[in-house]
Amino acid sequence: MNLTKELVDRRADRVAVAAAAARTNMPSHLMVIAMVLFVVSLSAMFWAMAARRAALVEFDARAAQADTIRRLIRDIQQARAEADTRKGQLGNDPLPDISLRIQNAAPDKMKVVLAQRPAPRETTAASDTALKLVRKTYSYQNLPVESITDFFAWVDEASRTVKGLDVDGVSLRPTTNSWTVNITFARWERKEG
Repeated sequence: MNLTKELVDRRADRVAVAAAAARTNMPSHLMVIAMVLFVVSLSAMFWAMAARRAALVEFDARAAQADTIRRLIRDIQQARAEADTRKGQLGNDPLPDISLRIQNAAPDKMKVVLAQRPAPRETTAASDTALKLVRKTYSYQNLPVESITDFFAWVDEASRTVKGLDVDGVSLRPTTNSWTVNITFARWERKEG
């Protein structure tokens, strides 16, 4: 039995020597370094992809902004060209029936209210140019509360349908069950003669 014990011991020694030789021939620190380099390069790749994506988004935003700027420049140039062709044609033709046109723009309910009120006050402001400013002021006391939406619809429609007509001023004061309203429409017209 002694012989077998020696054989087993020798065999164990040989296995230990072979394992040490195998470890020497296959260094694990090189595998660790390779794995670390792989993880670092993978991280760098993902960071570069994220940076590229952000740069593409920024590029697309700048390209859209440049397109918008080009379109706005084109619109400004077109507006300037139109303004140059219209020089000397400033102002609107005089409208003798401007009050009637303003009143006809009112909704049906508001036309009844307008018919019951006095005619608008007209003022004309002369200027040193070939233009005059015509103002029509409508003053209403006790305008029913339910008519206020029709009033604003009338103002909007009159401004859109009568060429060159603008709202020069609006004054609204609530009372108990009604409104006191003053509205002034203004329009630049060429002087006659």
